[in-house]
Formats: sequence, structure tokens, C-alpha cells
Amino acid sequence: MQITCHQCGTQNDFGRVFCIKCGLKLDFEKAERKLHSMRRGRHRSSLWRWARGLLLMGLAGIGGLAFWPVPPTGAVGAKEQAESFRSKIFLLEEALVEKRAASAEFSEEEVNAHLAQMVRYTQSQTTNQSMWSLRLDGINMAFRSEQCVLLVTVSRPPVVLTYELTLVPTAKKSLLQGDIQNVRWGHLPIPAPTSKWLVDRISQVLFNMKREKAVLDHSEGRPAQGKILLEVRSS
Repeated sequence: MQITCHQCGTQNDFGRVFCIKCGLKLDFEKAERKLHSMRRGRHRSSLWRWARGLLLMGLAGIGGLAFWPVPPTGAVGAKEQAESFRSKIFLLEEALVEKRAASAEFSEEEVNAHLAQMVRYTQSQTTNQSMWSLRLDGINMAFRSEQCVLLVTVSRPPVVLTYELTLVPTAKKSLLQGDIQNVRWGHLPIPAPTSKWLVDRISQVLFNMKREKAVLDHSEGRPAQGKILLEVRSS
């Protein structure tokens, strides 16, 4: 570091007392203040680089979790299971029309086989998607003791995203009106209020399932391991 003589402007090596050209006593206090200011600036710059690096690492970690798809856990049946699902739903619909109580037990295989068919139908009816829209690829349900885990898979190649909703059915409410416990975007936990988009996507599929939606809107769900009992309330 050098000290500038404020009288003649000559650069003097740090440590000299008098200017080498005009002999004026040099202002060391000003030089020290400048030196401290430079050190503080370098320190702040170093802290900012560290903070920026940590922020970028955090964002990369969040993005990695969000774009890491969750595999479906509910068992998926074949065409026969889908037909069994529709037969049971038809019986519950009859009870609903006749305003009498009824119940039916559905396995994961039956529910997911039918959902798979409805998703394929929804895909065939969806046209004129924009370049930014996501295609609905699948809806999968897994039943545990007193819990329903619903997984929605959407994509816009080459990106595949999953949204997982864990809910607990409550008394005197339909299945999709249960208490939301956990919501995940990929492997990233997100606040439960953000699940509205997820429920809306499911509703789009249910819109093509008028019979099933009518039954679900007027029945209570009692999930157990690998199955669920739907009970239609009598009016």
C-alpha cells in the first residue's frame, strides 16, 4: 500500500513519515482509515460469496427434492379388477338413488385399475395443450390404517413430476374432504394449503366419473391396509 501526499500528489511507500518529493508530513491516520475500509470491504465481499454459495446449494437441494419423482405404492390390478370396481360402485349408486344405507369394500388393485383407465380416457379427451401445460400421467391410491395416500403423476417431457397427498377421512364427510396430513412435491414436503392444485387435478378426472363422484360425495371412507370400505349414508 502507498500513501498519497495531499500537497504534491506523490506516491510514497507505506511507513514513510515525510513525502519523498516535497517533504510534507504524511497523513497516516487517513491511510489507516483507508486500509481498514479496504479490509472491511474484502471481508464483506467474502461473506457475500459464502452466503451466495450456500443459497445456491440450498436452492439446488430443494430443486433436486422437488424434481425427484415418488414411485406409486398402491397395487394396480388389471381389467378384471377395474370391472369389479365398477360393479361395486353401481350397487352403491343404486343404494344412493333409493336413499338407503349400503357399503362395499374396494381393494387397491380395483381402485387403481379403474383410475388407470380413467386417466387414459382423460388423456384421449385432452387436446390443444400449450407448451407449458402438464399432462396427467397417473393417479395412484394406497390405503393404510386410517390413511389414504394419493399420488398424482404429471409430465412435460423430459420432466416428470409427482404430487403426493396423505389424508385421513373424517366422519360425515366425503373421502376427498378428509383432513390433509402431508403434501409432497416429489420428495419435498410442502405446506398443506398448497394442495388445492392437487385436488383440482383429481377433480378433473372425477369430472369424467360422474357415477363415482356422486358416490364419493355421499359416502364415508374407512381405509385399512390395502383396502377401503365405502359406506353410503341413508337420507
